[in-house]
Amino acid sequence: MKDKKKKKNLKNNIKNALKSYKTIIYISFLINIILLIFTYYTITSNKIYTFSGSDDYIEVKDGLIALNTDINLINGNNIKYINSKDYNIKSYKIGYYVMDNTKLVEIISNSIELEEEDIKLSELINNFTSFNIVEKNNIKKYFTPYKKSLIDKGLYLVLEAKTDTNETILSKVKLNMTKISKY
Repeated sequence: MKDKKKKKNLKNNIKNALKSYKTIIYISFLINIILLIFTYYTITSNKIYTFSGSDDYIEVKDGLIALNTDINLINGNNIKYINSKDYNIKSYKIGYYVMDNTKLVEIISNSIELEEEDIKLSELINNFTSFNIVEKNNIKKYFTPYKKSLIDKGLYLVLEAKTDTNETILSKVKLNMTKISKY
């Protein structure tokens, strides 16, 4: 009997509270605040960058990084070998990195050990097409929160190659980044 009475009192209290215009205003205000916070988070989480740069060995043009709450992508395939001297290589590694103080942190890289030594470095770089990565934001394989936080500090394209004469070629290009998103 007491349970029914308590339930009835609770229902009546809720009905009376909802009939009051003050309660409706408070609830509307709270909903608006929550929506404003969510909208601000969504807008500020959308970051789009373009990048380009060069050094003595390689040049990259028209690169793009987009980071948002849905997908993250990097498109940096427009890489060109620009050195006048070409090399036969045994192995190479090329990739995009971010800098944490003095340590490079890999976003994505590609490395190959070659069995034939008559492959030119310029051929490999000029025909390179594997830096077109699209990743859902919840996967976090390439774009972890740690790496995403370092992108504002700079992006690097690093090339390491070993020639057929055991000479090491190292190219570390600090890319010029331009943020094209508003926030």
